[in-house]
Amino acid sequence: MKTYEFLVPILQDPDVEDGYMKHYVPLPHDIAEELVDAERLIGEIDGCAFRRTLQKRPNGDPCLRFGKTWLRRNRLHIGAVVPISLQRDPDPDRVDIPEELEEALLQDAEGARAWAQLTPGRQRTFAYQIALAKRPETRVRRAISLLKRIRDM
Repeated sequence: MKTYEFLVPILQDPDVEDGYMKHYVPLPHDIAEELVDAERLIGEIDGCAFRRTLQKRPNGDPCLRFGKTWLRRNRLHIGAVVPISLQRDPDPDRVDIPEELEEALLQDAEGARAWAQLTPGRQRTFAYQIALAKRPETRVRRAISLLKRIRDM
């Protein structure tokens, strides 16, 4: 599997509304063209592993987006120029599930069935919302609340 390695600046997109991932790294157009059909990409930015989808800025330029919390946790800063390596994700449907959600799924059979009916993208979104919490108690509370919510959908 081909790996792409280059240097990128970490930038903030002033054209993106608050509440959405405003932080991004631009991708060279030639690399983006080779990866345009990839469902997901994996790699490292300054040694920090990531899984993302190839996205476009409002002006159409290809990029990878990162949330402020993810950047902060990985000690990455806007304006820094960092090494990145990326490649196609060999397992694009994989969902990294926080252990608190995993435990909640084991204890809630109906919630687990509802979870299994979600698309991988929805599962990733929900899992990420749980994983964002700093305290384990908050992650547990979010996991339980999530399963109740998806049971009721």
